[in-house]
Amino acid sequence: MTQEFTRSWHGLGRQTSLTLAASLRKQIGAHAALVGRSDVTQDEYLAARSASDRAESLAKYLADHAYGPEFARACGLTTYARELESATARNAARFMASYF
Repeated sequence: MTQEFTRSWHGLGRQTSLTLAASLRKQIGAHAALVGRSDVTQDEYLAARSASDRAESLAKYLADHAYGPEFARACGLTTYARELESATARNAARFMASYF
């Protein structure tokens, strides 16, 4: 899944990217709902956690390299979106300061 999306993200429009974000949002943190349930084995939990980690990594990658804070926010990564915004602001300030 990860390689497929990272190879083909260049041509995605805004609506398609938000649809992708919605599907990633469902996967991110889904393992938390399995905690404390007696009908879930440790292997099932670990598989869900691994899928969640992969989805989060993909969301952060796409937010960094393609879509920005709006995509991170749509994926449910609000803290990460704020970090991206503040990093962007710092970089813009450095860029402007280097020319004046």
